[in-house]
Amino acid sequence: MLVGMILAAGFGVRLKPHTDSLPKALVPFCGKPMISFVIEKMRSFGIKRIVVNTHHYRTKLIEDLTGNDFGVEILISDEKENHLLTGGGIKNAARLFGDAENVLIHNTDIISDLDYGKLLDFHISSKNHATLAIRKKDDERVLLFDNNFELAGWKNKIANEAITRKETETANEFGFTGIYILSKEIFNYFPNEDKFDIVKFFLSSPYELKIKGYVDNSEYWFDLGSVKKIKEAEKYFGCNEK
Repeated sequence: MLVGMILAAGFGVRLKPHTDSLPKALVPFCGKPMISFVIEKMRSFGIKRIVVNTHHYRTKLIEDLTGNDFGVEILISDEKENHLLTGGGIKNAARLFGDAENVLIHNTDIISDLDYGKLLDFHISSKNHATLAIRKKDDERVLLFDNNFELAGWKNKIANEAITRKETETANEFGFTGIYILSKEIFNYFPNEDKFDIVKFFLSSPYELKIKGYVDNSEYWFDLGSVKKIKEAEKYFGCNEK
């Protein structure tokens, strides 16, 4: 069984002025709230339960999610008091995953042509604790993988900063897509803290955790995290034409 989780609690600072009055997930893309595209794709893949975490303008997002029929079960993980970041948000929501063996995690501001089925097949056949969908893209910050696609580290190419998870002779650079699958066993390794970043957790996790990259060579991938990037994606899909 696979459950979906959409990370939608963030403040969406790069999407101002939209997020001065809206949660990031409800910022329009091609005439609809961006989160609706992620929900629809998960639903079309056969996912029947989707957990969404909320914080910034939480009431508006909760009203939208509970007031519309998306054809799937939508559960709210409400971070009312404190934004828990990505890792903390997942940890807080884990109680809602039921008996799911794996959870597909998806940033709310990502639109892609990634084949969830191939991602899941790779995750299961590789017996990974975490499988990160990655792409070759021009990012300032990149994840590093050895030749077996085990997560080896992270690098900021502009600031010349780096984090090493494991030593490797060859460090292959890939951009993180914001889409990944976690096996339920990984939750046993989460830190005691309630608030933490999931990528930093991956990078500091013990070697016994199998964290691998899955190369996404699908047709398109868009980050809708800024007004400029939304316009670029709308141009690609032709939905900004009058």
